[in-house]
Amino acid sequence: MKAAAFVLLSLLLLLPPLLISSTFLKSFVSSLVLIILVLGFGGFYIFNILWLKSAQRLRWKLQKQGINGPKPSLLYGNVPEMQKIQAASLKAPANYGEFVARDYTSSLFPYFEQWRKLYGN
Repeated sequence: MKAAAFVLLSLLLLLPPLLISSTFLKSFVSSLVLIILVLGFGGFYIFNILWLKSAQRLRWKLQKQGINGPKPSLLYGNVPEMQKIQAASLKAPANYGEFVARDYTSSLFPYFEQWRKLYGN
């Protein structure tokens, strides 16, 4: 915002005083505000269509097929929940007697194992 104000101020100072009339200034400011509003609403609309709606649509289609899971947050997805599960699995005592060499995914990715128990295969 400061950069835009600086650019606007420098434009006003560089223009000759004869060109700066009250009607010119009003039309310049109103057109600048209009451009900012159009770009802002257009950007929000494109973000809404491309990002939010597509993610909701994909989640709805998966739930319709019976595929459920934890709901992700906007910026981080499921990373905080994954970190909690990972930390809890490191604190839990290891059962080396029940360890199967081919089942390494439950030790590397304990959140998948927990989500499989909660939401199914």
